[in-house]
Amino acid sequence: MLSNLDQAHKANFSLIQKNNLEDSQARASIRDFFMEQDSTVIQGLLKQDLSKYYNDGQDVDDMKLITLDYFVPAFMDKICSVYNKPPIFKFDEMRDTPDIDKFNKLMEEVDIHHLMSDNITKMKMHNTILVHCKYNSDLDKVIVENGYNVGTSYVYELPEYFYDPMIVVYPYIDDSGAERFIVWDKMRGLHYTMRELPKYDPQARDLMGEKFPVSKDSDMFVGDYFPWTVYRYKRQNSFWGNGMDSIVELIRSINILLTVLQDDTIREAIRILIMGFEPTGTKDIKGRIKTGIRNPIFSANAFSGDASAQTQILSANLYTDDILKYIDNLVEMVSATYSVESVLKAQMKQDLSGIALRIKNEPLLRQWAGDIMKVRNLDRKLIRNIVECNNFHRPTNQINPAIIDGLVIDYQQPQVISDEGADYALAKIKMQDGVISVLDYIQKENPEMDRDQAREHIEKNRQEFEELFGFKSDEFDIDVEQQSADDSE
Repeated sequence: MLSNLDQAHKANFSLIQKNNLEDSQARASIRDFFMEQDSTVIQGLLKQDLSKYYNDGQDVDDMKLITLDYFVPAFMDKICSVYNKPPIFKFDEMRDTPDIDKFNKLMEEVDIHHLMSDNITKMKMHNTILVHCKYNSDLDKVIVENGYNVGTSYVYELPEYFYDPMIVVYPYIDDSGAERFIVWDKMRGLHYTMRELPKYDPQARDLMGEKFPVSKDSDMFVGDYFPWTVYRYKRQNSFWGNGMDSIVELIRSINILLTVLQDDTIREAIRILIMGFEPTGTKDIKGRIKTGIRNPIFSANAFSGDASAQTQILSANLYTDDILKYIDNLVEMVSATYSVESVLKAQMKQDLSGIALRIKNEPLLRQWAGDIMKVRNLDRKLIRNIVECNNFHRPTNQINPAIIDGLVIDYQQPQVISDEGADYALAKIKMQDGVISVLDYIQKENPEMDRDQAREHIEKNRQEFEELFGFKSDEFDIDVEQQSADDSE
């Protein structure tokens, strides 16, 4: 007998599996194609879109296709600013220990800064992605992959809380070229492969079919830990939620407009109005008369000698500027929604006064702070998984997992256009009033420095000034040694 939760889960899963899963997978695949700037696929989609409005496939094949392949990744880069400046890893009360050195080398091995930046971009694009940690013995390398979304993997979630994955499955091709499925069962702590797409039994909360355990000698074996980290931007009505399909649809529409605008055949088909006579010419597969330079149109009685036949051809004006303005307005509208500059802008026009810059940067910084709240815990979970993966596969080079408890990820404010003179003048006033110290200012400008390094930086600069100019600078008449003493109290 199924519980109420399992009954609801069975109905929900059945609905998604039968009605929505294929559509969700197709949409996610298209989002990936645009993110990866796959020009071949993008042009293929453009041909499909054009065929909806034009009858003859040969004419569509003859067109010069115009696609803005860079648009989607460029737009996503603009709205994902958390990692514009690499975050800094700091440890409470820990410095220069062997574990810290090994940790830093491991983070460099997985290219953590690039990975984090890629994670948030894909997370915003798809709403939810899975990040997988694994080890390759041939390369002796910990590898982190973030290409798992609703289009490339299957998730069977907990009915009590469908934001957590209960079972994760993804397909792969084995050495014989056959499709296989790798399964991670989080509840049972099992890891195995299946030869066919698994079928889910909601009563048993398990997959049906023959299961083949992963060998402990295989790189795929992960021990007791769960190697997946869920990155989710917004909690919506399902595990995966909904991606940013609107951005993809926008650029697909723009690609259609640009291609139509520059192609003679399509432009003539749209512009020419034939009135006052019975036309004749080349017909397409549906029996409609083709238009354009390659397919001239004549009056049916043009060669019959009937001089009384009235012939009138009206050609509408070209609306090139209007269409380009329309495209620009579309992109401006979407960009304004996310408080960023248009990707298609040739140059930025703005007031460069300090007040105007602060007002302009406010939405960007607010979004930056909001995104940090979403990724902070996720980044920590990912780093913990990376360390666990390293410790399992490299027993002689383990890192004490306790250091993660003292890890602080210092996210850096994105580089924005600012009035440096006004900012520096304000900092001087704050120093003179005792609101901040010189050390505070140096650390703000150089966040990788601790207090001791900041003090050394100041003293070194003063010494060089005295050596160069032969006198002391009293621009900042502040006792750095006293500040250091205050810090130590």
